[in-house]
Amino acid sequence: MTTTSADRAPALFCVAGIAVAAVAVPLAAAEGAPYLSFDALSPWIVVYAIGLFTALLAVPFALHRRLGGLLEADARWERALLWWGAIAIAALAIGKIHNDGWHGQIVKGAKRGTSNVGVIQGGDATNVVTERVRIRAEARSHDSKFRTQIVKSIEKAFHDAAKEVRSANGKRGKVTIDGRLDYDSFRLADDEPCVLAVESALRSFGLTPERKVSNGGLDANWMFVHRIPTVTLGCGQVSPHTVSERLDINAFLHACRVATKLATGTE
Repeated sequence: MTTTSADRAPALFCVAGIAVAAVAVPLAAAEGAPYLSFDALSPWIVVYAIGLFTALLAVPFALHRRLGGLLEADARWERALLWWGAIAIAALAIGKIHNDGWHGQIVKGAKRGTSNVGVIQGGDATNVVTERVRIRAEARSHDSKFRTQIVKSIEKAFHDAAKEVRSANGKRGKVTIDGRLDYDSFRLADDEPCVLAVESALRSFGLTPERKVSNGGLDANWMFVHRIPTVTLGCGQVSPHTVSERLDINAFLHACRVATKLATGTE
């Protein structure tokens, strides 16, 4: 529970009142002033009365603030225990797809693909049960049917985890999944004119062409969809999208020269 200056104010008034009253009593006694006679009322008696009145008035407010805050904190915990742990659901689901071989590099017989949980967002504090978690994940495969199978396996893992996790009063969470197709796979024919043109340009710079299948999503994917056959050149990226990603400068410059020749027909 967080205590603010407003919460501390009644307690400070109480302490101040008691302090004033405690100081006023010996001072009034030293003057020999009558305590109950108004004929020769000492100013210190007035100060004592004010201090005592302040303390007595502040005590109930201080107790209300303190006990009320504790009760409110207890109520928040009680409400939290009625919620389901969204992080627990996410953890179970991700563990499930990992253990079943549907996360990372995926090999199921002759089928190949990948998936990755890349973003997890949720929670505010260690003493608060997380009510909602947002996750972003992806699935890839050159086989569109297998890619759909990967997605369905991930979705099933999350729905099953939501059924498994229960709150203190037996309530379950729920999972909402939205998906979209960012890139679809394609393959160019071996004798595609754009393939032959790129290979010719590479040889003109003394480079040896090497045909490779890329698992990345590229502009070429969408250009192919719009019936524009497109070749993607390697541009020197090494271990892309990893913590050890780097750029081979020489390979990058070679790619720039080849691209310029293809675009302009010049060296």
